[in-house]
Formats: sequence, C-alpha cells, structure tokens
Amino acid sequence: MQSWRLLRGHPAFRRFWLALLLVMLADEMMRTTLIWHVYASTGSAEAVSLLLVCMTGPIVVSGLLAGWLLDRFPRGRVMAADTGFRAVLLAVVAALIALGGGGLPLFYVVAGVQGALLMVLLAGAPSVIATLVEEPDRTAANALESIGFSVALAAGPLLAGQIIAHGGVLPALLAAACCYAGFAAVVRGMAVGGGREAPAAGRLNLRRSGLLHPAIVTTTVMFALFNLGIGLLLVWLPVLVATRLGGGAATYGALMAVNGAGL
Repeated sequence: MQSWRLLRGHPAFRRFWLALLLVMLADEMMRTTLIWHVYASTGSAEAVSLLLVCMTGPIVVSGLLAGWLLDRFPRGRVMAADTGFRAVLLAVVAALIALGGGGLPLFYVVAGVQGALLMVLLAGAPSVIATLVEEPDRTAANALESIGFSVALAAGPLLAGQIIAHGGVLPALLAAACCYAGFAAVVRGMAVGGGREAPAAGRLNLRRSGLLHPAIVTTTVMFALFNLGIGLLLVWLPVLVATRLGGGAATYGALMAVNGAGL
C-alpha cells in the first residue's frame, strides 16, 4: 500500500516510473524481436549465440563509462540521449527494411548498440530514484521499480510476439522506437542529479572499497551463473518453438512472457 500511496502523492516519481515502465517494455520487445528474427531468418542457433554476444559483450566496457557519464553530466539528459539515439536507430533500420534494404547485419548492429548503452538505464534508474524520493520512501520506490521490471518481462515479449505474428518485424521495431522516444521526452528536462565534476579519486583499494566482501563476491558469482542460464535459454527456446512445437513468433513471445512472469 505504501508503494501506491507514493505513486499518488509524488507526481515527479510517478512520471519517471511510468516512463521507466515504457522503456523497460521497449528493451524486452527489442530482445524478443532481435532473437526471433535472427533465428527465423537463419535457422541457426549459432547465429542467435553471436547475436547475444553482441547484445551483452559491450557491457563489460560500457558499464564503466555509464557511471562516469551519469555523474559528470545531468542524468536526465544522458538517459534521454541514450534512449533518443536508440529510437532514431530503430526508425532508420525500419525505414531501410521498408525500402527493401538493410538485411540481417543491421540487427547485429542494433544488438551491439543495445549492449553498449544498456548500463546507462540500469545504472541511471536507481540513482534517479534516490534523487527523487526521500530515504523513508525509497524501499517502496524500489519495490515499484521491481514491479515495473516484472511487468515488462512478461508484457514485452508477449506484445512483440503478437506484433511480429500479425504485422512483421517492421511494426515491432517502430513500437519499440516510440517507447524509447517517449521515455526520452519525459526524462530530458527532469532535475535528477549529475552534472558535477567527480572528485579526484585515489588509487582503488579493493579491500577497503568493499568489492572483495564475501557477500558481494558470492552475489556476483550467483548473478553470473544466473545470466549464463538465461543465455542458454535464449538460444534454446526459439529452436524449441520452431522445431518441436511448430510455432512462430507469437508462441515464442508467449513462452518468453511466461518465463518473465516467473522471474
């Protein structure tokens, strides 16, 4: 109940939370669209594996840069630039497809951009919530973020699967582009921190910083194993749908939605 009271009584947070739900839906729609289109076009699990490498590999480098950008520049503008660029990219790809150009390599480019920019949102959203919401209400705010993520995990793939099944990849790309553009329009002018020169840092002491704390190390290993399992599922599931279940994009989207609802 405290979470819903926070939504009703905090207009700035409510606006950000609704925009965040929109962009999380876009992320899940994009992942579903990219994976299904690549597998449907190639029939190759290896092609899907390469796509997932493009979608996740850049995070290793871009994650380090995302935090610096969010501190150095106004966070609203950084997050708006991120999602605005993705919206433009998807619109360009959709236009090329409509004109009969492009091809499968474009989807790998989109996957690489998704991977490179993903941490801007993942790191930015919690910092924005901490800026908008006072300490006593942050637990409720974080709970709402988790609820939004769960909704996106279930609804995004389901929507993407239905859109692809009835209209093809082009409208799925445009729908995701509209969601990204909507988020960018909402957050661009929000005063949510950042824009300060970060203080000079001394030599990093891993033990003093807490990065080697047993709980942090254990949690990191657990997440790594969890993500490994998710990666295996994402490669295996479209193969199962096409070769064993005789289904298409709608079936794939529905199974991904069931998986998302269970997380």
